[in-house]
Amino acid sequence: MWIFLLWLLSLFLAVTVAGNRGNNPLWAALWALIFGPFGVVIALLMPVDHARLEHVKLNTGAMRRCPACAELIRPEAVKCRHCGTELAPAGGNPTQPNPDAQRPGSLSDAIPPQHRDQDR
Repeated sequence: MWIFLLWLLSLFLAVTVAGNRGNNPLWAALWALIFGPFGVVIALLMPVDHARLEHVKLNTGAMRRCPACAELIRPEAVKCRHCGTELAPAGGNPTQPNPDAQRPGSLSDAIPPQHRDQDR
């Protein structure tokens, strides 16, 4: 029973390590299923895929590119740490919606302007 738990723990660790290093977790799972704990070592020895990690960070919004030097920077940055370029904030604060902006096609478009602010 403990061997099964060891193989299962190895599978979990190998998949986690490979995913965090930008590698395909399915290959790590295969190595862990075949070699058990040695599959975790194999996952640790696999080279880091920097291009894939960069792609994920850009797509999730965790990072953005500096318009001057194209290095990855945080979205909140006001100055690039690589080249020193002053940056504009990347969009507004998504947690606080702009109350003045109206969404296109919203219900308020269907209500005539003279009836929008009347109290009932």
